[in-house]
Amino acid sequence: MKGAFDKLAEIRPVLAKGPEPAHHEDEFLRASDLVPVQSQAAENREKMASAELAEMFREKQWQQALDLFYPVEEKLPELADLGMDTKVREKLAFALGQLGRFDDAIAQLRVCVDREPENFHPHNALAYTAYNSLFAARNREIFLSGKIRDDRIALAHHHFKKAQCLRPDGVTNFYRQGMLWHKIEGKPKKALPAFDRAAANWEALSEEDKDRRQQERKNYVKALYQKAGILLTQGDCRRAARTLKRCLAEDEKSDYLSRLHKYFALGKLEYHANRLPEAKNALRFAEKCRGREPIDFVFELLARVYLGLNCPEKALAAIERVPEPHRRPYVRWTEADVLCALDRYDRARTVLEACTQRDR
Repeated sequence: MKGAFDKLAEIRPVLAKGPEPAHHEDEFLRASDLVPVQSQAAENREKMASAELAEMFREKQWQQALDLFYPVEEKLPELADLGMDTKVREKLAFALGQLGRFDDAIAQLRVCVDREPENFHPHNALAYTAYNSLFAARNREIFLSGKIRDDRIALAHHHFKKAQCLRPDGVTNFYRQGMLWHKIEGKPKKALPAFDRAAANWEALSEEDKDRRQQERKNYVKALYQKAGILLTQGDCRRAARTLKRCLAEDEKSDYLSRLHKYFALGKLEYHANRLPEAKNALRFAEKCRGREPIDFVFELLARVYLGLNCPEKALAAIERVPEPHRRPYVRWTEADVLCALDRYDRARTVLEACTQRDR
């Protein structure tokens, strides 16, 4: 009997504890199971956010896009926490750039580039944003100077080159880097190979690829235009003429470039080639293509053409098409030449003296 009580004493603590809880791992999610579930939910949310942004971008609702999704760490933490917000950041950077918030846009794109260093798209976007900010500064929409401007130029070049390495058959990035050298840095000699490469890349495409990449054709045409201008400045009239005529033929139906500027360029080329009747015809056609913008540059060159044709009266009439208060110094200098051709030396002296006073 004692043995039975002793046995009961041994098992009493076990009975007091109760049965061990059963673990049914197949019925409940473990912590590790939550990761793919969260990832799938985040992926679905990213697709929804991208679709919403695409719709707002079609309507150019840049601020509304930012109100909903920026900063992404606050508005979409489920994506940011998992590092699945890269595509959304890239889109938000575009909206920021459209609103002139270039520094914020660049900050977003740096994150994208760091995460995906071999992805063409964030490099392309970062190069374009830096490039766009430099042209905004050139147009006095924002202020960039000194080291900040130099760093911005270097940033654009770095990411243009990376984008070009990733897609060496591209057109747009070579064209834009050419514009960066030409219009921002004032280095046409460095720009020329970039415009050459942009044009050559387009011309090397098959007809099927040209149809597929039709959006790049505009930058092919513009690369030809810029290339022709640089060649003319360098005194290579023959190559400039060949390039510009190709540009005019390619742009005949699309009109990516204004007819005013295309035919002014043709008139300038004909003038430098000493084909004065052809220059006159091109400039008079350019005049007919004018919109609301001032075209003093057309009238000034037309005056020089008429001088070359020994028609100083017509040259003066061309100058007088520019209202006197709006005649910039280069117009006044040509005006003085015209007056000298008409033996009106005193008036020419007065014009030059007034021009000198204005320059002080």
